[in-house]
Amino acid sequence: MALARTLAVALLCLSGCVDQAELDQPVSPLALRQQIVGRTVSATENGHTSLIHFSGDGVAAINGATAEYGRWRIEENGFLCLQWRDQPERCAAVYQINASRYRVGTVDMNVLGPAGDERLERR
Repeated sequence: MALARTLAVALLCLSGCVDQAELDQPVSPLALRQQIVGRTVSATENGHTSLIHFSGDGVAAINGATAEYGRWRIEENGFLCLQWRDQPERCAAVYQINASRYRVGTVDMNVLGPAGDERLERR
């Protein structure tokens, strides 16, 4: 899926794609875990939006033009790591824009709903 690949590329180019002066310090691993585990986020880049659900078991489900599953984890330094299908894992820092909006490279992520929102759970 195009957004999944774009998100992976965005994770690689974080330092070159985001004006660091516009963003605060990266989100801590604990805060990031509290914000995304069990939640669905909308991820938007270049006008294309997909929904990504971050299950507590490390499975990421993306729903855009097609549904796709991958793996996610948070490193000790707070980097969010994603791996889709046969692609290599990509990791990058996550920056908080406001209470529910985050930036990973050129991708804006908005947390939707409370923890436990299972709209994209595996079937």
